[in-house]
Amino acid sequence: GETYVTQKALVTQHASRTGLPYKLPGALEAATAILSHYVCSGERLYTDDPWTHTRCQELLVHGERDYPVVVGGFSFGGFYVSSYNVDDDSDGVASLRRF
Repeated sequence: GETYVTQKALVTQHASRTGLPYKLPGALEAATAILSHYVCSGERLYTDDPWTHTRCQELLVHGERDYPVVVGGFSFGGFYVSSYNVDDDSDGVASLRRF
């Protein structure tokens, strides 16, 4: 139920607190991680039941505002990549650790 700005700050705070290089994933990184996990384990992350997504670094302009790209809703038919103009409870944010 948090906004994109708040969730992005949480990732930054986590990186500072742990001293590890966490950041928001890019859309390609999120999609790759979701698909790789599925290939290795058969488990779908960020599913369509319940409908969940991760917000990503990329922003798209809708009207006068920028909205984050979201990746998720992974089901038998694939997963959802979009950007839309609501702060939705189903949109969380993952953090990506760089190695």
